[in-house]
Amino acid sequence: MHLFAIAARSGRVEEHEWRALAGADPRPEAVARAASGRCLLGLRGSGPFQPLSLASAGTSHAVVAGDILQPLEEEIDFASAQPAALLLRRFQRHGLESLGRINGLFCAVIWEDAERRMTAVCDRVGGFQPLYYASRGTRLAISSSLPALLALPWMSRAMDPVALHELFATGYVLPPATLIRDIGKLGPGEALVFEEGGLAVRLLERAAPRPSEGAVRLSPEALEERLTRSLARTASRGGRRAYLLSGGIDSSTLLTLAARADPEPLRAFTGSFAGTAMDESAYARLLAERLGCAHVQVDLTSPALLDSLPLVVWHLGEPTHDFSVIPTFHLLRRVAEEADTIVSGDGPDHLFCRYYPLAAKRLVAPLARHLPPVTGSLAALPGFSLLEKLRRAAAPDLLTAYRDLFLGPAWGIDGGRRLRALLRGGSPPPPSASGYLAERRFLRRHRLADLLADLTYIDLHVDGSFGVFHKVGAMACANGLVPREPFLDRDVADSILSLPHDQWVRGSFVRLLASQGAGKHLLKHELGARLLPGELLGKPKHGFTPPLAAWLRERLCRTPVRQWLCPPLRSGDLLDVSVVQRIADEHCARVWDWSLVLFLLLSLDVWMRMVLLEPEAHEPEWTLRDTGFGE
Repeated sequence: MHLFAIAARSGRVEEHEWRALAGADPRPEAVARAASGRCLLGLRGSGPFQPLSLASAGTSHAVVAGDILQPLEEEIDFASAQPAALLLRRFQRHGLESLGRINGLFCAVIWEDAERRMTAVCDRVGGFQPLYYASRGTRLAISSSLPALLALPWMSRAMDPVALHELFATGYVLPPATLIRDIGKLGPGEALVFEEGGLAVRLLERAAPRPSEGAVRLSPEALEERLTRSLARTASRGGRRAYLLSGGIDSSTLLTLAARADPEPLRAFTGSFAGTAMDESAYARLLAERLGCAHVQVDLTSPALLDSLPLVVWHLGEPTHDFSVIPTFHLLRRVAEEADTIVSGDGPDHLFCRYYPLAAKRLVAPLARHLPPVTGSLAALPGFSLLEKLRRAAAPDLLTAYRDLFLGPAWGIDGGRRLRALLRGGSPPPPSASGYLAERRFLRRHRLADLLADLTYIDLHVDGSFGVFHKVGAMACANGLVPREPFLDRDVADSILSLPHDQWVRGSFVRLLASQGAGKHLLKHELGARLLPGELLGKPKHGFTPPLAAWLRERLCRTPVRQWLCPPLRSGDLLDVSVVQRIADEHCARVWDWSLVLFLLLSLDVWMRMVLLEPEAHEPEWTLRDTGFGE
């Protein structure tokens, strides 16, 4: 399900343009058409309960995907009003800036016919869907689905080499870029304004940590109260709710609080990776039984799940390095059989500065500059691994720190250098994300507290907005579900981001260096200690990780790289195929776990097939096996 809009400052929107953008058979076909014929806004989706709405007031029209979770001060009909009507009324009364202060997860497009102006806006954390846009002359098209834009007859499919480099370097393509040169993307808290003066992007508001001197302590009782109110707001918006229960602290806390407030048994769904070290289902089952919840455990260990990658990438709109998107899609497909709203515990990892050890390592960067690089077999030794992390901590800017430190352990100690070998030619162009991440008011590299805030801000709006939040939102919409994120509620998120940093993390400087600080201290050690069984509090963090290494190893060992890479990738213009083959061989021989890199290449491969080779305006019906991978 997605929204779409197309406008022309002069002339009229042609029938074939909006039909291409909407798809041949929109379900339902909900359309608002400006009387002048200069604009058309619409929705495309399926299912009985959708967070999609249209509204008109005078000569202005609005379309919204997502929801508003808290009454606006001037609204008296909040319970019955559609989000599009609420948002349009607020925009007309208080202007564009007021939209940045709305509590909710949404994206929206507004057309003002008298002014010939189109405005698009995303919520301040990017917690629902991104908005993609493309302009040509006096025309602008917007959609929450990137493949939908590609169906326009005047749309170019030329790739952006800078964005491709950024994808390889960091695992993300950040706003305003996408892999398609002529398609842009709005970031969290941003607004796009299209009028006579041209096209402009404005920052309205983003969730951000307060300076350390403005921090306000919060008791566990106060956090519990805010979370309870957030859950009540979620429940008030209707729908058959289901709770995602991983067995971790975050989702377990939400389910416990929800069970206290609701006399009816709740439904909880858990993804299981039985037989692997990452399986947390036993902890989820323990909590569900104690709370009397109806608990469904979904087995996600089958290698056949990987075959759905084309469908997953189509709904994401872009390639991804996050292979947890595969089990997420299949878990939510099972949830959709019994519910139309999911309540997820995403958010605390990004709000509570989960990368706190990296801040401590950054402080010893001057010492690390003199360490030699760690390569070869030495990189596998823990002591050398720590030295290499310290050496990389001497990065001259936070974008480099994000790439080398945040993603370094996942890509591999030597991963950055080896991945750069995949690109052909000389020095790569500078990543386009540098301006996005270098907002000076958040980059104050002085005290440890300020650096923690810097890293939290970057992590929240990179791995959060375009990683976890986008993944859950896109996979929910792919299955006709409405995502609810109580931790991203404005009241809750701002309370956490305003905490003094000893309520984020605890531990001595030495413990921080050793990655042994007590992260999410307020949530886990203060509130969690009051609500959750001791077994959950004492367990290590597992994450939501399928046995991808084994899935890939089984198929790569019998499939040469040239057999499954699409022609644009195996031509040698973008990749050095021999390097890719060497990576695949090392993975099969268990020399190094290249799962993250190989999955990124696979998702890029299927994305390019859909975009460049076999353009599709609808969900693909082919699977990963149809590309030759694993045959």
